[in-house]
Amino acid sequence: MRNTRQLQFYPLHGFSNRELQRESGLGTPVLPFRNAWIGSLEYFGDSEPDDIEERDFFEFFSLPPSELKAVIGSVYAAGPERAAWKEKLQLGIQGFAATSPASLASELNRMIWESSLNEIYATIFLARVDSRSRQLTYVNAGHEAALLIRAESGRILRLERTGAVLGLSHRSTFGQRSIPISRGDTLIAFSDGICEALSWNGGQFSERRLLEIIRPRSAMAPRQIVRAILDGTAEFTGSAPERDRTVIAARIAGSPPAMPQARSELALAMSG
Repeated sequence: MRNTRQLQFYPLHGFSNRELQRESGLGTPVLPFRNAWIGSLEYFGDSEPDDIEERDFFEFFSLPPSELKAVIGSVYAAGPERAAWKEKLQLGIQGFAATSPASLASELNRMIWESSLNEIYATIFLARVDSRSRQLTYVNAGHEAALLIRAESGRILRLERTGAVLGLSHRSTFGQRSIPISRGDTLIAFSDGICEALSWNGGQFSERRLLEIIRPRSAMAPRQIVRAILDGTAEFTGSAPERDRTVIAARIAGSPPAMPQARSELALAMSG
């Protein structure tokens, strides 16, 4: 059965209402409506957490006038420290949301290195999508390779690591890469709990099965793609997650659908 606690943990994709009120203004966390839009960018994320570890997190930020910053990561630490560091990293991401992905990764790495006495590490994928310039800029710090699906050709690009896991060294540097994108292109990022999910007989879900789900759905909305991946993984394992499973997706689409009045008023109230 789906673990509904994720709805509490991600009220604004990772921030509580109290934390949102302290938000710096550098980047605005955006509401997790089912099919959410920023301009012509459509996005969605969801997580099915493991009851014990709960190490994954994800965020979306609106960066006016035409940018979306998407973040997904996992924290590796023991016991209570894991939850504490998830919160610290999420607040750090919020505070530096308007910086470049490379600068943000460096700040988070410094924060872990200088503040933690024990072995604490994190992997993170940071993407900045600009629908006006049609550019995707990203950093991958030790995380699973994200996927970029080209709408025109159907080609799938793997956005591999551009830097080390966060917290390994204060000397770590993080490369930043930019890729031109076109209308209909879809970005999909996920935690290792997807491809490494195990069936009852010990077989891995694997990237091959992931691609089998994605390819016939590449033109679908991000919400449909995310749900298909999570549902496919759950069907493969036949049990509750043995580790967190988290997926986010974003794409350049057309014009967003009209927002119902009640939803529009809620969005204004939360951002005001």
